[in-house]
Amino acid sequence: MSADENLQELFLLSQLLSDEEIFQNLPPEPSLPLQQPDQQRYVDYSALDQAEFIEQQQKQNTVRNTNTAVKQFEQWLKAMRPTENRPISDIPPVELDEYLASYFLGARQKDKSEYEPDTLTNYQRGIDRFLQDSGYGHSIIRDKEFEKSRKCLAAKRVSLKKQGKGNKPNAAERLTDEEIKILTEQGIIGSLTQCGQTTRRCLGFAADKKTDS
Repeated sequence: MSADENLQELFLLSQLLSDEEIFQNLPPEPSLPLQQPDQQRYVDYSALDQAEFIEQQQKQNTVRNTNTAVKQFEQWLKAMRPTENRPISDIPPVELDEYLASYFLGARQKDKSEYEPDTLTNYQRGIDRFLQDSGYGHSIIRDKEFEKSRKCLAAKRVSLKKQGKGNKPNAAERLTDEEIKILTEQGIIGSLTQCGQTTRRCLGFAADKKTDS
């Protein structure tokens, strides 16, 4: 090995040693404090809180649905029975039943299209809740004084379903007793024992719709 090569090797060794010493003498890096989770960012709901929240939302939905149902019926009364100025809770059952019967058959949306069957049923239930809360003393869903309006609603639901109305047209939807009675009177179905199930699919509506399409 030549003298120049020896000098070059010694120079490299001295550089390595000096770098190691530099790193060994460096001060330690300061350790960063651990970041604590921000508990104030979140809300902790207990099982009781969860139940109360659900109940509160359900009550709000019920109140909103009731108000909507009453508002729609009152708008119909104002347009179609302009001389009727009494609150609906003050209208005697005989007259209110007639109003409701006409309303369920003739109600339309703002664009003049038909309502969905379940929407009309929800309106009926909403009006009934309002009347019960007002101390009306009669139920438009259960009492015989409102049999005519219930039959009209049932017939209207049947008609709408024949037109393909409904959120799930291909689902097996259970018919109400009033709807079954209407279909039986029209001769569309025979006795229930011949069918075994009171569903839309069993009665053939789904099959008829597919055939027509």
